[in-house]
Amino acid sequence: MRLCARTHISKNALPMATPNPPGVVPFLISFAFNNFVNSGSNLTATCKVCGTKINEAGSTTSDFIRHLKTHLNSCPKNMDQCSQSTWDRRRWWSWQDTGQSNRLWSTMLRSLETERSLPYSMISTKEMMYNMFPWLGPFLKNWRDAMKNVEANREDIKSLIADLKETLNPEMCRCFVDAFLSRKLNVEESEIKDSHYHDDNLVDSVMNLFAAGTDTTGNTLQWCLLFMAKYPHFQDQVQAELSRVVGSRQVRLEDRMNLPYTDAVIHETQRLANIVPMSIPHKTSRDVTFQGYFIKEGTTVFPLLTSVLHDESEWESPHTFNPSHFLDKEGKFTRRDAFMPFSAGRRVCLGESLARMELFLFFTALLQHFRFTPPPGVTEDELDLTPAVGFILAPSPHELCAVSRQ
Repeated sequence: MRLCARTHISKNALPMATPNPPGVVPFLISFAFNNFVNSGSNLTATCKVCGTKINEAGSTTSDFIRHLKTHLNSCPKNMDQCSQSTWDRRRWWSWQDTGQSNRLWSTMLRSLETERSLPYSMISTKEMMYNMFPWLGPFLKNWRDAMKNVEANREDIKSLIADLKETLNPEMCRCFVDAFLSRKLNVEESEIKDSHYHDDNLVDSVMNLFAAGTDTTGNTLQWCLLFMAKYPHFQDQVQAELSRVVGSRQVRLEDRMNLPYTDAVIHETQRLANIVPMSIPHKTSRDVTFQGYFIKEGTTVFPLLTSVLHDESEWESPHTFNPSHFLDKEGKFTRRDAFMPFSAGRRVCLGESLARMELFLFFTALLQHFRFTPPPGVTEDELDLTPAVGFILAPSPHELCAVSRQ
C-alpha cells in the first residue's frame, strides 16, 4: 500500500489503500499497532497530555533542558573512560539508552533483534498471516513472547513512576513524569472531573514515549555518526564551524541559528536515512476520493514518506548525502517543504520539537569532543549504508572509532 504524503502527488508515488495492512509490512508494525499503541479516545487523551508536556520540555528555558545539559557534560567523559576504542551498534544501545530506558527495553530489543535484521522478502509466512488476520496472534509464539515483554515493561514503568512519586518536587521538573504528576496534583486540587491526567494515561504516555522516542532518536544519531565516518570531509566542515562559532564551551540551543552547516547535516541525515519510510498507520474518518482513488471510511492507510524525502523532482541528488540540499547560495540554512521526516498535518509527530532539540545538542556535543572514523583496516568506502529493516530503518551492525579531539 502506498499513499503520497503530500497534497500534490510525487511523480514516483502511486496512491493506494487497503482495508487491511499489506502482507509485506513487517510483523513489528502490525504487532505494535494492534497490541501496544493506544487508539481511539484513549489515544486522543494521551496525545493531548503528551503534546503539551513535550512542547514545554522542548522550550529553551525549561528545567528539562537544564537537566539534559548535565547529561551532555557527562557523555563525552563516559566515552573517554571506555576501555575500548570502538563500539558496535549493540554496545551503542547500552550507551545511548541510559538508566531506566535501557533496562525497560533490553528484553524487548533482544526479542526483536532477529526481526530488525530481516529484509521484507524474508518475513516469515506466519508473520504475513498475522498481518492479514490479527486474530491469529494468540496462536503465534512471537506474539505471545512480545505480549509478555510488553506486560513486563508496563510493570517496570509503574515501578519507575512510583519511585518518582516519592521524590516529586513540584518546583523542580526532572522529566516528563514529574511534569505530568505536577499537573495531576493541580487538577486534583481544582476538583476538575474527567481529567486526562490520571495514572492509566501516565503509564500509556511513558510507554509510547519510550517506544516512539528512544528508538527513533537513538538510531538517527547512529546514522549521523555513520555518515560522518563515511564522509570525513563533511565531518571536517561541521567541526570547523563548531570550533569557529562555539569554541570549547557547551553548545546551546540558541547556537543553532549560527551553525547553518551543522543544522544542514542533521537535516540531511534525517532525509536520507528516512528511518520511518511508511510513517505510521492511519484510518480515514470518512469516505474520500484521493487522486482518483476512492478510499472508504475506516480504511487503513500509510503515508509513504519516502515518496517525498527521496523525490527526484524535489531534491537535486535524492539518493546522495548532500547537506547543500538545505543551504542557499550564501551558505545560510534554508527550509524545504519536502522535508517531512516527522510527517505533516494534524497527525504530525508529537515529539518533533523535543527530537530536534535532542538531535542538535547530542550531535554537536559528540562532534565537539570526538572525531569518528572507521576501525583500523576498514576504509570509508567499506562502511555499509544498507539499513536493517524492522519497525524503523536502523543502520546495519557496524563499528566506529571515537577519537578524542582534546
